[in-house]
Amino acid sequence: MDELLTLKPKLTRLAAVAEKCKVYLAIEPHGSLSLSPGGLAKIIGLAPSKWLAINFDTANPHRGDYVGTTKKGFEWKLDQAARGDELAVLKPVVNKVVHVHWKDVVGRNAVVLGKGEVKLREELEMMIKAGYDGALSYETEGWEEPEESQKMIEQSLAWTKSLLKEMKIKFD
Repeated sequence: MDELLTLKPKLTRLAAVAEKCKVYLAIEPHGSLSLSPGGLAKIIGLAPSKWLAINFDTANPHRGDYVGTTKKGFEWKLDQAARGDELAVLKPVVNKVVHVHWKDVVGRNAVVLGKGEVKLREELEMMIKAGYDGALSYETEGWEEPEESQKMIEQSLAWTKSLLKEMKIKFD
C-alpha cells in the first residue's frame, strides 16, 4: 500500500523522538486507512513503540471516510451516505488508546453527547474493559455560536456524568 510505504520512515523517526522525550505520539483516526477496521493497527505497527498510541475520536470512524488525502491535498467527503463502524475501528487498537476525543454527531454535525448516532456507551465500555482510565475530552466542530456551544458543553457534561454513574464508574 503506497500510503504505508510513505508513512513508515516518517513514523519511525517520530516514534524515536517520542520515545526519547517520553511522550506519546497519539494517532487520531482521520482519512481512509485510519478509519477502516484494522487501519490504525497497521499504521502504528509500522514503528512498534510503546510511545506510539491512539487518540481515539469517537465520531470520526462513524462518519466513515470523510477526509481523504490526495497528492493535491485534502478531499472532503462529509456528505457521503456510507457510515463506518466505530466499534470495528476501535477494537484492534483499544489497548493503545491514551486519549479520547469524546464527540457525538448526526451526519457531519456535532451534537450534544447522547443525542447523536455514535455508539458512545459501547465505545466507552470497550475502552474501560481494556484498561483506559484517562480523560474524555469533549469536542465539537466549533461551528456553533458561543451561547450554543456553552449549552452543548453543559448538556454533554450532564449526560456524561449520568452515563458514568449508570456504569458505576467513579469520576472527578
